[in-house]
Amino acid sequence: DPADDRRHFARRDRGRAQFSVNVGTGNGGTFDSGTSMATPHVAGVAALAVQAHKGWNEPGLRAAVVETASPTALPDYAPRIEGSGLVQAVGATATDVTVHGDVGGNRGLMSFGVAELITDYRGERDLIVRNHGNFPATFTATATSAGGVPHTVKLSSSTVSVHGQNETILRMSLAVPAKTAGGTHDATGNVSFSDASGVITLKPLSSANHGVSLNLPYYLVTRARSNVDADLLGGNNPIIRLTNRNGAVAGNGDFYAWGLKNPKTGAIEAAFEPRAVGVQTNPISANTDSYLVFAVNTYGRFSNPAVGEYDIYIDVKGDGVYDFVLFSADVGGVELGEVNGQIGTFLLNIKSGALIPEFPADAPTDGSTLLLPVLASDLGISPRKPRFTYAVKAFDSTGAEEAVAGTASFNAFAPAISNAMFVAVPPNSATNVPVTINKAEFKKTPALGFMVVTEDNLSGGSQANLMMLSN
Repeated sequence: DPADDRRHFARRDRGRAQFSVNVGTGNGGTFDSGTSMATPHVAGVAALAVQAHKGWNEPGLRAAVVETASPTALPDYAPRIEGSGLVQAVGATATDVTVHGDVGGNRGLMSFGVAELITDYRGERDLIVRNHGNFPATFTATATSAGGVPHTVKLSSSTVSVHGQNETILRMSLAVPAKTAGGTHDATGNVSFSDASGVITLKPLSSANHGVSLNLPYYLVTRARSNVDADLLGGNNPIIRLTNRNGAVAGNGDFYAWGLKNPKTGAIEAAFEPRAVGVQTNPISANTDSYLVFAVNTYGRFSNPAVGEYDIYIDVKGDGVYDFVLFSADVGGVELGEVNGQIGTFLLNIKSGALIPEFPADAPTDGSTLLLPVLASDLGISPRKPRFTYAVKAFDSTGAEEAVAGTASFNAFAPAISNAMFVAVPPNSATNVPVTINKAEFKKTPALGFMVVTEDNLSGGSQANLMMLSN
């Protein structure tokens, strides 16, 4: 969003702004930054590249603009947000050499995507160095890390030579140890983001390639993953046994009363299609109030959950009429009218139309689980009126929707089954968690079973272990 970009870049110094003509000023201009200013400048450089490289196809022209950009021209350069760097008109028009990837038909040149790691990561790319000119060119090849998680990059050669009207291959390998790849949450429990990034630079020897260097950023999003599994062991004193066999990091078993299940239909994007929904209660204030948390586990992996939405319809009176909608949404979109990519939970009173911002949702990027908290008191739920019924509807990034079949019920102050335990499971260890089932309450607010959420597991179904109970 252009306005969002202006706010973001306004924090940077004026020296980073660009000057260009300004609509409605006659022959005047303006200093500005963000995509609103980057677009005309890059378009102008691209036009010059088209003029200079007659007969080149689109991938070659795009590479000429992107790969001749300068990372060192940006003082706070980071591949994640600034690609190859600041575009250079001279380099884009002068280069005879471009580099193309062997993945995705020249797209995603050095993007390694997302890696969920239980074992160490190793990825390779063949970089096709193509000389469109008539004279040979030789480059030194180096890799420079831009930070992030510990990783190593190896190149098949420290020099690359390519004859005129010919091409050669430079192989790159990227290695990341699983144990230091970064988990879903940081040491303080906050949702974290981990990546491995840097730049491959081809620097010409002597006057080769008219002295123009090529810069190719590489990028990988990493997640060290646990391998927590849960099994219900019955008997007079049932337990749930949690194991984390061969997990790269510790995982947490977070207990919910499993309320709804949903078959995979493909009606919406898999990243947003619910697989299972559950709820837990965390009593506070001497049991006069409680934090309720709804957990939604999806079939696929979302990049940013804020582009989708989950509506939880809640009936607190037991009359079959929904009184509230607890929904997830982009915080900026709801509160400011401009999306900001942050996801929160909001409570809508259906009758009055009143909207209450609740809490930020716990929904790590590149995951498959959303946790939506709400205060019981905001729903009118109390120890005297503890029961409610809920149903769920999901929306994907295109606006397509899917309603989860059926309804579920729950007692916020005397639940039918054990929930809200949060148990750490270190790698290659196991632990037993005692659970209880209140048979009398189970008849009034039955659950499908236990739902143990582990956001540090591999995305998809493994982030929610489901254990069915019979009525």
